[in-house]
Amino acid sequence: MKSITAFRIADLLEAGCEFVRARRGVELVVLAGSMDAAHDLVRLACDAAILGAHRLTLPLLARTLAERAMHEQSLAPLTVTAAEAIAARVVSIARAEKRLEYFREVAARPGFAVALARTLAELAAEQIAPAGLERGGPAGRDLALLAARYAQELADRRLVSAAQLYSFAAAEVRAGRHQFCRLPLLLLDLPPDSASERELLQSLTDASPDVLVLALAAEAAGTPSAASALESLQRNLFAPEPVPDRPADATFTVFSASSEALECVEIARAIHAAAARGVPFDEIAILLRNPEQYQPLVEEALRRAAIPACYSRGVARPEPSGRAFLALLACAREDLSAARFAEYLSLGQAPVPGTAGWERLLNEAAVIGGERRWQRRLRRLEEHYRARLECAGAGDDRAYWHERLERLESLQSYSLPLMRRLAQMPRHTTWTEWLEALYELAQAALREPGPVFEFLDELQPTAGAGDASLEDVLLLMSGRLRSLRTAPAGDRYGHVFVAGINEARGMSFRLIFVPGLCEGSFPKPAFEDPLLLDEARRRISPNLRVSTEEDERGLLRRAAACARDQLVLSYPRIDVVGGRERVPSLYIFEAARAARGHAYDTRGLQEEAAAFARTTLRRPAPADPADAIDLAEYDLAALHAAVDRQQKGGAAYLKEVHPYLAPALRARWRRWSKKWCAADGLVDLDVEALQVLEQHRPARRAYSTSELEEFAVCPYRFALRAIHRLRPLEPAAAIECVDPLTRGSLFHRIVFELLRDLEDAGLLPVARARLEAAFEKLDAAVVRVAAEFAEQCEPVLPQVWSTEIERIRADLRGWLAEKALSEPDWTPLAFELSFGLPAGGAHDPRSVPDPLAVLEGVRLRGSIDLVERHTSGALRVTDHKTGAERAPQPVMVGQGEVLQPVLYALAAGQILGGPVLTGRLSYSTLRANFRTVDLPANAAAQAAAAKVIHVIDESLRTGFLPASPRQDACQACDYQAVCGPYEEQRARLKSQPELRPLAQIRRMP
Repeated sequence: MKSITAFRIADLLEAGCEFVRARRGVELVVLAGSMDAAHDLVRLACDAAILGAHRLTLPLLARTLAERAMHEQSLAPLTVTAAEAIAARVVSIARAEKRLEYFREVAARPGFAVALARTLAELAAEQIAPAGLERGGPAGRDLALLAARYAQELADRRLVSAAQLYSFAAAEVRAGRHQFCRLPLLLLDLPPDSASERELLQSLTDASPDVLVLALAAEAAGTPSAASALESLQRNLFAPEPVPDRPADATFTVFSASSEALECVEIARAIHAAAARGVPFDEIAILLRNPEQYQPLVEEALRRAAIPACYSRGVARPEPSGRAFLALLACAREDLSAARFAEYLSLGQAPVPGTAGWERLLNEAAVIGGERRWQRRLRRLEEHYRARLECAGAGDDRAYWHERLERLESLQSYSLPLMRRLAQMPRHTTWTEWLEALYELAQAALREPGPVFEFLDELQPTAGAGDASLEDVLLLMSGRLRSLRTAPAGDRYGHVFVAGINEARGMSFRLIFVPGLCEGSFPKPAFEDPLLLDEARRRISPNLRVSTEEDERGLLRRAAACARDQLVLSYPRIDVVGGRERVPSLYIFEAARAARGHAYDTRGLQEEAAAFARTTLRRPAPADPADAIDLAEYDLAALHAAVDRQQKGGAAYLKEVHPYLAPALRARWRRWSKKWCAADGLVDLDVEALQVLEQHRPARRAYSTSELEEFAVCPYRFALRAIHRLRPLEPAAAIECVDPLTRGSLFHRIVFELLRDLEDAGLLPVARARLEAAFEKLDAAVVRVAAEFAEQCEPVLPQVWSTEIERIRADLRGWLAEKALSEPDWTPLAFELSFGLPAGGAHDPRSVPDPLAVLEGVRLRGSIDLVERHTSGALRVTDHKTGAERAPQPVMVGQGEVLQPVLYALAAGQILGGPVLTGRLSYSTLRANFRTVDLPANAAAQAAAAKVIHVIDESLRTGFLPASPRQDACQACDYQAVCGPYEEQRARLKSQPELRPLAQIRRMP
């Protein structure tokens, strides 16, 4: 056996090529850390055809060698998924038997089984028997118990772990029963990671007649002379001896960028520059210490730069069928949640056509969850649609309702059987029954169930592995099914190679990039195994890995060894998410010392690194458009150049390339200019638009008081709500807390039911003597209305719901007592007295269907909470409030935002045929101490309301409804998505004379 060590992979490959060429025409085995490395070696040696060169990795070789023994004993290899499931089974049994001591408190945690499977695999690979774990103290004793049961579970299911696979392979080699045992063997940069791997490699080298071992030098050489900075770095990295000073050259470069994303963009830019110098893409590699963090950023940067790339780990992409399947399982777990079912529909995996619009139907029907509610709510929506269809005339209206009814029927025919299937799924059963149920669900509910079937096939070895809950199934499946990692297509040639550092073992490239060298990222902090700490590991076996920094140093040495011509290290300067400055890794400075000696300056190196990048977070484009990696960067660079040089027309081409850019920029400029224009709301309208607005003047159509009150808050908000009829889409969802709107609806409905019951029982007005009887009627109304609302909004937390109902009951008892004690002379005359509202619902019998004309023709619609008559015959209207008091307290019309009392007083007077003296705001809660605010309905109040409505009418007549909110009005506005967050600032910059009428009503008391 011959061994060769070197500091560069290129030197090892050269020696390996000589070995292969010298044995041309003879079968041999090339064993490398990856198939790409083995292919590269043979191709480099192949100046002519070479036959019989078997290229393998160690796991593939072990699997090949062990096939005979596994077949003879009817064994199957253990997959990662099955290993985790069996580990979960072992933990569940140990917990049920109460055998665990050290891990008793954490064994039920979701990640414990995954960590256990990983630790047991490591122990098995080091050939440590369960009995040997006893030396590890309390943790070792628990692990010994779990390891013994885990091994027994594998034996019962005739499964072979990776460690057993290596043992079978080594036995096969020693027996000499495989052709590979008698062939020349080349080991390329293949340091064994465990005792099982060492045993197999030792068996192979003992059996082979001719062995060449190619390995990287384990320690720095400290050689005084080197031809380049890169060679000096490769020889002296982490050397304890001083490194001779040498001038910097292009073979070693350090750069920094503002963020990880811009770091990858700069790498793409550097690849373009290298390609322009004649470096092929397949001679360039990006080696990642943290592939999970950096690979998505590298993918995006290379995609933008149109650089072809090969990713050794494949590309992770969302897997729609897997995500849809998980959504259905979550739907079953959450009592048939309609939101989860809508998520499933959105992924397009339903195996039936015509699912578009089903989510809207679910929302309209207020389907929230529960099998009975699914049936009941969809049936009621069907009845509603059929009624609308019967009432519809001929033409488009009838066709519209017919189409909606057909869509609803298709939703019912598909969803209700599926909900029945989900409702019948077990919540806790054996893995055998789980697999059967999951196969059936995937077959019935997925258009492309292949990926889910593949995953379930991997779980087949766990059949009979005890019980599992639905939560366990979801936890096991979620990590794998949410995304699918597709293997790289074809070979890597012609593509930039992107991989983890260890995945490039035995490979050599002209140009290597290693990003992410900042503290906390590379090197990573050394963490101990959570199940078996370092101290326990040392007691168990000296071969078990402990947490040291040497592994991190080895990774940087390996990355440097892969470079032939140039090594580029980089790091981000800013943590964009955390908003803090990053510290460059000490490895950056160690690499600079090894490459340049002590001549480098730390601060100078950082300044040099920062000067390399062409982009920053503030200016994400290079100064020269020719350096751009894509069209977006080019456009930004051209625009910046035109602005910096005051070059008129320098970016005019953008108007042709991007037809919407110029209008968007002009609209933004108009919004921030001083002059009011069409970009500021309904402003500067043409004749046709004014004619449309003419139909919306207060004398032409009916408004509610709440709509009219919106004008003083913001004219454009009034337009969006009252004219455009825009409303935020609020999907039906089971409430977790009672929002103010729901609480107000509950309160008003209970008051209506209560007053109607009291009137029927002859208990009005509520006096002191009738108070107990009134309380009984109140309790009955609360129970009745709460049950109806609970059916509508399906509270998730019954305790929260019942607590809120009791608060409303307490408020109403206090309100009744206050009425009985302090206002015995006022008798409720009408409640929920409506006008201009559709028939039906909870309204007073004296309600009128048509809008009322008040204040010289203003058409009004609404519903008055309560009208009361005094013993003197005077009337007053009351509006119940369940929220906080207004500040400042209104005196007449409250800055144009409190029109309800005076307008409702005029409406009640018309309906009931008598003058109404006052309007009242009744804060009917214990929190507000049942405070009331009486507002006059006299001539002065009517004149103030008329002034407000006149301003609204003039704004509609002239077409001037700008976005001009009062202070803090935008904070809780539903239309921020329409206007943006800066309307208050913009309105202050605008011309103010046009806003004088609005300013006047905002000053009204």
